[in-house]
Amino acid sequence: ETKLQGCFSDKFAAVSAYTQRLTLSMAIVRLVNGIAGALQKGAYATSVASLAERAGMPRILVDIRHEASHNVLPSLAILQIAADQAVAWLRDGYWNVQEAELGKRRDHIRGIVEQLLDASEGAKSGASASDKMTFARTAAEDDPSKRVRSKLLKELLELVPEALASQIASQVQAVVK
Repeated sequence: ETKLQGCFSDKFAAVSAYTQRLTLSMAIVRLVNGIAGALQKGAYATSVASLAERAGMPRILVDIRHEASHNVLPSLAILQIAADQAVAWLRDGYWNVQEAELGKRRDHIRGIVEQLLDASEGAKSGASASDKMTFARTAAEDDPSKRVRSKLLKELLELVPEALASQIASQVQAVVK
């Protein structure tokens, strides 16, 4: 039993070994072809093996892809080993990298929000009572803190998904005005 088998439901274990071989072969073929296709550039085709090597993909996946596409389906035991290696490659080369990048982005967004709040509080606290009321309605165009807040808000909106940008902008503006 491989690590990957724990990911499959009991229904997968109940299907025939041949169906399991077809399923794992198809997944590996699609993975290798997808990576190779994304890297294929130029007027002349580069071999799938060269492209997969450039991506750092384990050679067994390329060999399995070749066998499953052009010869016979590999054994279930070989496919399970290859599937484990495919998952490990995706985890190490993509998912962990994505997780780290998202963590950096989250920390950067948190820092910008803190700066926005600080800039907003600084602008409000330095004003007289009547100025605070005026500030609450609208800030003066030449207010340096407004320029800082505007710059920070623009930076924040560049870091969030476009679909959420207007919603985030309105909520942030309501808090920092």
